Amino acid sequence: MAIANKILTNSTTGLVKLFVLGNVKNFGILKMSGPKIIIANHNSYLDHFVLLQLLKKANSKQPVYFLTKQEAFDGTFSKWWHENLNCVPVDRNGKATTAMLTLKDKLLSEKAIVVIYPEGTRSPTGEMYHGKTGAETLAYLTGVPIIPIGMHGLFDVLPRKTNWPNLKNRVDVAIGNPIYLHKSDKKSLKKINDTNMETLALLANERLDKKRVGEFDVRQEMFSMLVQLNQDALRNYPDSQHSPEQYYKRSLYIGKQLYNANELTNEEQMIILIERARSLGRLAVDKGLRTFQGRINIKKTAKVLKAAYQIDSENAELLYVIGNYYHLTGSQVKFVKLLEKVNSLAPNKIQYMVSLAKAYKETSQFSELFDILKQIKLIVPVNQLEQRRKLEAMVMLMRLNPNIKMEVTDGSEAIY
Repeated sequence: MAIANKILTNSTTGLVKLFVLGNVKNFGILKMSGPKIIIANHNSYLDHFVLLQLLKKANSKQPVYFLTKQEAFDGTFSKWWHENLNCVPVDRNGKATTAMLTLKDKLLSEKAIVVIYPEGTRSPTGEMYHGKTGAETLAYLTGVPIIPIGMHGLFDVLPRKTNWPNLKNRVDVAIGNPIYLHKSDKKSLKKINDTNMETLALLANERLDKKRVGEFDVRQEMFSMLVQLNQDALRNYPDSQHSPEQYYKRSLYIGKQLYNANELTNEEQMIILIERARSLGRLAVDKGLRTFQGRINIKKTAKVLKAAYQIDSENAELLYVIGNYYHLTGSQVKFVKLLEKVNSLAPNKIQYMVSLAKAYKETSQFSELFDILKQIKLIVPVNQLEQRRKLEAMVMLMRLNPNIKMEVTDGSEAIY
């Protein structure tokens, strides 16, 4: 077993170093002597090997053990593989007493390193979620410090249920300071765990959701993030953790997983197809419509939109996306006609009305433009995004008619 462990460790960590690992911050922390409990965010099967590469580089003779789901030991080869990589099985749906006792023994008798992923499973969306208190419990029982390691980008290299890594992306790693627990912390383990997850999220430069693993519907969460990631890409805030391209590709990945793994209602199919078309269309624009990749993506967009149209030709959101497709490809008359139909199907929705206003402006239909802007002026926004869209519309209106006035009351609220 020792020979197999050495061969597997050297081969996997060598490949990770060559093809996957990017920048590493605070590597020196891992060189501290003595046993350690490593906590890390969990996005990919490659997480094991990124951590193993760093830990073996820091302390080549110190054994490393990974807390791993029991199901990974099903099958002859999988069992051999995981046993020879020092994985310790744990039943995620039952009590973890046996696994915890094993890890406790490894820490105290072997002065080993133990790796625990608090989330307990690979993220289905790339987001981080609050996890379980296994690492904190182990640290409390043994006095061994916890070292948090955040990994950024592995979801974009090899997410769950994929077989081949995307080697165009690299993973960046940041290592945090040791965290010590004391006897007085017995009743505060969950609170400490929440703080540790926040630390991990900062190190990983990933968004931490308030939800806790095991306490939400994964399928519903995937549908929610399918839409959210496209919105993140479009807004592209200065503090965004990822590029628009990465957000679009994450949305495409989630949509593919949902489409392949579930029996879907027509409504669910529409959500997936609309968001897929959105991602592909925006990727085409970002790459350039005249580039080779841009042309491929815009053709894929048209194919997806056609499939969605065959399911529901009266879906306002679909027609809105189709209208924008025609806008991108130069069919401005179709763009206007579709946006007019969208607004008849879903009246008084600021997003659709502002888009129609832009369509009228680009086609020099100024009378229609003035009318739609006046209608927007009367609508009360229900959220910050609608406030911004209404403000955009009011700027257009003021340019058409300088006599229109906008009063700002206190910097946070505007009255038109």
